Amino acid sequence: MAKPGFLHLMFSLLFATLRAILSVNSPNITTDQSALLALKSHISHDPHNLLTTNWSTSVSVCNWIGITCGSNHHRVTTLNLSSMDLTGTIPSQLGNLSFLVWLNVRYNSFHGALPIELTNLRRLRYLNLGNNSFQGEIPSWFGQFGKLRSLLLYRNFFIGVIPSTLGNLSNLETLLLYNNDFKGEIPSVIGNLIYLDAIDFANNNLTGSLDKLQVLILRSNRLYGRIDDSRVTISFARLRVIDFSHNNFDGYLPTKIVENLHAIRGWNEKRDELKNMMNTAEDGTRYFVTDISFATKGLEREFQSLLTTWMAIDFSNNQFFGEIPKMLGELHSLVVLNLSHNCLAGPIPSSLGDLSELESLDLSSSILQGRIPTELKNLGFLEVLNLSYNSLVGPIPQAKSCDDEEETSSKFDPNDDDDGLNWKFSISMGYGCGLVLGLSMGYIAFVTGKPWWFIEVFERVQQKFAKWLGDGFIAIIGSCLGPILRVEFEALATTRNDSKTVLKFLHKYIFTRFGVPQAIISDEGTHFDNKLIAKALKRYVVRHKISTSYHPQTNDQTEIFNRKIKQILEKVVNPRRKDLVAKVG
Repeated sequence: MAKPGFLHLMFSLLFATLRAILSVNSPNITTDQSALLALKSHISHDPHNLLTTNWSTSVSVCNWIGITCGSNHHRVTTLNLSSMDLTGTIPSQLGNLSFLVWLNVRYNSFHGALPIELTNLRRLRYLNLGNNSFQGEIPSWFGQFGKLRSLLLYRNFFIGVIPSTLGNLSNLETLLLYNNDFKGEIPSVIGNLIYLDAIDFANNNLTGSLDKLQVLILRSNRLYGRIDDSRVTISFARLRVIDFSHNNFDGYLPTKIVENLHAIRGWNEKRDELKNMMNTAEDGTRYFVTDISFATKGLEREFQSLLTTWMAIDFSNNQFFGEIPKMLGELHSLVVLNLSHNCLAGPIPSSLGDLSELESLDLSSSILQGRIPTELKNLGFLEVLNLSYNSLVGPIPQAKSCDDEEETSSKFDPNDDDDGLNWKFSISMGYGCGLVLGLSMGYIAFVTGKPWWFIEVFERVQQKFAKWLGDGFIAIIGSCLGPILRVEFEALATTRNDSKTVLKFLHKYIFTRFGVPQAIISDEGTHFDNKLIAKALKRYVVRHKISTSYHPQTNDQTEIFNRKIKQILEKVVNPRRKDLVAKVG
């Protein structure tokens, strides 16, 4: 019979051996490191030397650029290499990152096919391969990503049909496949994805139909036939953007679908609480719906994020006929309406004057006739109106001007000289004293900034002269984007440098194009630091930070950009600056 001490020793050795074997065969952070180093070896061009200098075995993997590790298992959960200008291929070893949840390599130059080993990424919830040069068909094994919520493959060279296995992605919320070369029909099973919020198949060669979405963009395909909406019973409670433009649809405009656009039909009572469209993951993490591309106000734009208040309908460049439905006037929150380049006939319904939020209306290139309804003058936010190439008559309605008040004038009668004084001497004395007193008061007012009403009147007069002289200021806003410091600027010529101009610039060129930022940093200028800007930013839920006189993180970048603009203008603008407006604008 064996001794107890000997048995204890044998069991200890056996346990240690099994533990060693399991530790060798089970993945760990070393496995993740090997997978990432394999990816690094497949990078043929790294212009910024980001991976070359940072991805080193002498540094912990969790501290590498673009890498995030989980707090529990200390394994790689996020790989974000977006906008690094990298060139290379995806190695099969990347499938060993078994804890990976977020994979983003957009805006690079990755190419080639995707390895089947990526099916090992069972935890993957976000996959963004957009704006690269990937080739081949979408692998059917994409349907094995059971937890995937966002699939973004836009702006690549994918071909073939969209695999029906994508219908297995039961948790999918965002599907962006625009600007590829897909053909065939859109799989009907995609319509069964109940959580799908946003889809963009624009600029492919697809056929078929699809509905039940929050953002539906089928622009620039070869879809044809009539949209039979007579049996539609679905409530499009969340659909905000619908774009069927540049196809071959015909028949009457789909009125039944319009009736069910409840998000656009309802009054937007929370317009002052602007928020970006977002998705929510199972763990409660919220992230933006990004990289949506569609045409608005005559231009195709790619939106980094979308406001929930953005409502747009684009049925242009098809073959719809019949009259414009009067019920379109019930879409009270609509911002953009484009029905141009169709075969629509009859008059423009006066109900369109009820679209109080409308900013762009394009009804051009149809066979509309009759008088232009006067109710269009109620569109107070309208910026773009195109009624060309129709058979319409009558003036274009305009909002009531504030300058219609009658002016009164008084005449001076030199014969009314009851006091016996020389009237010319009296006038000279009055003008002289008034000039001295006016200059003194003006100097004091501009130095102290009081009284405020006088400064405001002067700014209004200055604005009128500025309009006559042309644009005299340049508004500049910069932003830091990407995992590395990459500064981008927006510049625009303006006639004034006051708070109203700044607010208009932010809303028109920043918020509606790039989304509402979390914070804005400015200097101590009065056109930035005032009650109007503070109130507006509070409504937009944007923090406003005032920098000191010298703030390296902001002023340096702006001053560099200012010097660059100055150098360019010195070379192209006439010395007398007569052509400054044309060059800057």
